[in-house]
Amino acid sequence: MPNASKPFKMNWGQHQKMPPTMVPTSPIMPMQKECSIYVCDLDVSTSEAEIVQFFQLRYRSAFAAKLIQDPNTGMNKGYGFIKLANQDEANRAIKEMNG
Repeated sequence: MPNASKPFKMNWGQHQKMPPTMVPTSPIMPMQKECSIYVCDLDVSTSEAEIVQFFQLRYRSAFAAKLIQDPNTGMNKGYGFIKLANQDEANRAIKEMNG
């Protein structure tokens, strides 16, 4: 940045309209849209595997997590996203765990 003493980073983002991802819920059920839920206030030592395991105990359709990492330390920033394959379970998770 001109006339600034602090370094900065500039990131460019691009958004493309894409169809929602579809995932199978079981061999006999049709494909459903997957849902991502924002989770926060996590301990920085928490792993993605621990988040998935925690959600799977309560919501069977939880199948993946992505924790946002600090690029300088490599540790998570205390927030991320959990993916669920079932919209009803995602809504229930939001209702039950919000707060």
